[in-house]
Formats: sequence, structure tokens, C-alpha cells
Amino acid sequence: MLVAAVWCVAWNAAMVRLFTEFARATITQPNTTVLEVGARDVNGNPRAIFERLGCAYTGVDIEAGPNVDVL
Repeated sequence: MLVAAVWCVAWNAAMVRLFTEFARATITQPNTTVLEVGARDVNGNPRAIFERLGCAYTGVDIEAGPNVDVL
């Protein structure tokens, strides 16, 4: 299953709730894998949301930093 989403620059509690609802509605299969491209955390990231839903999560970026698993 491929899930595409855009992580917004300015996140507040309402946006996190909306994204969480989107993720719950979109991820319908167990053991879904999420690959975030451009994952370095400069202003927040969706990793915790996907992990709470039971997804395996990998962050990829061209620069090392928080939330980056693979360069």
C-alpha cells in the first residue's frame, strides 16, 4: 500500500488531529510501511502518528539529522 501525504510547515493541534484522521482512514491494512522522503525534522514530523497506528516507518533524507534513518 502506498500512502502519500504532505507534512505541513506550521502544525498546531487541529492540524495534527486532521492528519491523524487522514492516516487512520487511509491505512487500512496491517503492517503498512511508511517511507518519508525528505524526513529530516526541522519543524515536526508524522513518525509518531504512523507508529501509533502500527506502521513501520523509515525516514530518508540527503542530510543527517533527527528523524533520518537512511541517507
